[in-house]
Amino acid sequence: MRDESLQAFLDAVPEAFRPERAGDLSVKAVLDTGDDIWSMVIEKGTCTFSEGDIPDADLRLRASEKHLLRVLQGTMNPLIAYTTGKLRLEGDVNLAMGLVKLFDF
Repeated sequence: MRDESLQAFLDAVPEAFRPERAGDLSVKAVLDTGDDIWSMVIEKGTCTFSEGDIPDADLRLRASEKHLLRVLQGTMNPLIAYTTGKLRLEGDVNLAMGLVKLFDF
């Protein structure tokens, strides 16, 4: 069963997006909790979020729902989560770190 607080957080992601910070950035990212897969696309100053995979994603983050929520909320340091194996990353690490700056939560 999906964590309702994670669902609520993910639903708020597009509203927290600040397009002026993204400029002409184009990114496809996937968040994989093991039970659910979410896709985020940033393109032309917009951010869309939906359930499902993007096979050719630029970035793929894998973590349990609990750890993913903690990282996204800022209560768990992403670097520590990554180095301790609680967060797995495929793709550009710098891109992943830069995405955080595009949102105001």
